[in-house]
Amino acid sequence: MRRIGSRGPLPKFTREQIFRAALQIIDVHGREALTMRRLAEAMDTGTTTLYDYVKNKEELLQGVESLLIDSLVADLDQSSSWDAQLAEALRRLHGVQQEHPGFVEVLSAQVMPGPSLDPVREGLMRILREAGFSRQDAAYVLAVVMAYVLGFSVFDRARVRDAREVQRMRGLSTADYPYLTDMVTDWAEHDPEQAFEYGLRIMIDGLKRDLVTRAPADGSR
Repeated sequence: MRRIGSRGPLPKFTREQIFRAALQIIDVHGREALTMRRLAEAMDTGTTTLYDYVKNKEELLQGVESLLIDSLVADLDQSSSWDAQLAEALRRLHGVQQEHPGFVEVLSAQVMPGPSLDPVREGLMRILREAGFSRQDAAYVLAVVMAYVLGFSVFDRARVRDAREVQRMRGLSTADYPYLTDMVTDWAEHDPEQAFEYGLRIMIDGLKRDLVTRAPADGSR
């Protein structure tokens, strides 16, 4: 196996194959389970071979990150309204999280997220700035919407689903926990996709109202 850019045999894998194999390990076993040795075993190759494709684990994680988020703002219909574009981008992000449970772990592994996030940031900032949000407000909105989508998936995975836990909660004192005992079944069985859309609608409706409220009289931002 040759180093990229040197002469020798053709590469055995593509970088995308490497990143997808790493992602599968993260999805199933968690980020901490991903090691170069384990990845090599999964791909039926030697550990040293992997270094023909990535310099270290940090570059490997950045590649996985890019694999997951490259499509989030690509091909958005820019002729549609800003709120429709924003909602679609956030649904895509939510979809990636649902399909790949290790997504948040990959993001949190980066002390400073790498350049792979720049196209997403740029795409979302374009939507917000063209909508009329000021630079400062757009930065706030970007932080809020990302926190909502990323936090929703983390919170939903922690939601009570185990039948024994539901039964335990039903057995709580109604005097001490009147509201919790009243809604435990609904909480355990509610549709997370409907819940996501409910929160997304409230958030975007609020942003639309705020945009109108903050708009200066002369129309400048």
